[in-house]
Amino acid sequence: MSSERASALREEILKKAKEEASKIIEAAESRAKEIIDKAMKRKESEIEEARKRLEEELGVEAAIVEAKRKARIIIAEAKNRVLQKLIEVTKQELGSINREDSIKYLLKEALNTGLFEDIQVIIRTLPSDEAYVREAIKELNIESKVVRIEYLRPEALGGIIIESIDGSLRVDNTYARRLERILRTELPRISRELFGI
Repeated sequence: MSSERASALREEILKKAKEEASKIIEAAESRAKEIIDKAMKRKESEIEEARKRLEEELGVEAAIVEAKRKARIIIAEAKNRVLQKLIEVTKQELGSINREDSIKYLLKEALNTGLFEDIQVIIRTLPSDEAYVREAIKELNIESKVVRIEYLRPEALGGIIIESIDGSLRVDNTYARRLERILRTELPRISRELFGI
């Protein structure tokens, strides 16, 4: 995937996620405010009715603390739903990228690690991408290096795994693994952009 396409895709996903985040956070904050307002009204009512009874006041304070705790949980859950939605949208967008170019790039990248210089390999890919893998193998002139092509499970989302025939060396360049690596490093920054924290 070209950096321009990746950047445009990221911007589009981020825009959609921001819109979704805004709606979800607004609803969560509204609900949280209702809980806190209700607790505050209850506090005022109870203090008015039993001003001299310290135990009751402490009970009301505990209710406010509990209400604020629940509000934090509601907001955290809403943020988590937004991030999960972002991940799902990203996975769906991966289905629209140019597989042919992507497979060739990922295979080339794995071979350029230098791990497989004088080693025969097995390449794993989705059945729907096998033709692209075979074409890339031919283009890269590595037919003698590839022992066989095996299939990945659908949850790999696409891409390739290249592995030495004894299994001692392996490069996982599946879309799922690459997305996982990106999310591990980028999710904190994405959270800051979406939620301002």
